[in-house]
Amino acid sequence: MPILFGDGWDDVAEVVSILCLVAILTTLWAAAAGWLRTNGRPDIELWVTAAFTLGVTLNTIVLAPYGLTVVAIGYAVTATVILVIASIPAIRVAFGPAYQKA
Repeated sequence: MPILFGDGWDDVAEVVSILCLVAILTTLWAAAAGWLRTNGRPDIELWVTAAFTLGVTLNTIVLAPYGLTVVAIGYAVTATVILVIASIPAIRVAFGPAYQKA
């Protein structure tokens, strides 16, 4: 953090590290959401995004009294559970076994 932003950011370095890990999950979801849209399922994208928004909101309300690091950890857990599960169909198509056409 000090290299990028200068001195005075040491207190939030842990939070930023957690948020950087969540960026991987949101990139995964962005790709899966694009796959859903191209396959005519924007409704699923909408429901997952709404569920994620609700989950993050509840996470923030419940964990805010415990500090920013706890909120960031809860955010990471929420993102992992919702976004990874929602991305599984796209991951299976992209990396699953190739099916032979008859």
